[in-house]
Amino acid sequence: MSELVSDPVSDVAADRVSDPTSAPGSDSGAYAEICAVLTETFGVEPDALRPSTTFQELDLDSLALLEFALVMGERLGVSGGDADLRPAMTLREASALVESLRSHSDHR
Repeated sequence: MSELVSDPVSDVAADRVSDPTSAPGSDSGAYAEICAVLTETFGVEPDALRPSTTFQELDLDSLALLEFALVMGERLGVSGGDADLRPAMTLREASALVESLRSHSDHR
């Protein structure tokens, strides 16, 4: 009888996303847009981007997050997320926030 044992290396590899548009929960493209802004505007290496990566891990402080919110707002036509962004937020959480803001702005 064999036991199922979690392999930490495989767990980390499973969380890596080589193509940002294929991230879990990115059907809408919010995750892909976030990754594009981070690489194009902030010079973040694509290999550093995973759904579980936080802005803090990417060395984005609160001022950079404000700029990030402005750029995202311009690209996606949403506003109001800057107050909700925080350094400890993951890219997955940020994607959900963007989707929420999109949904809210669609209902106006």
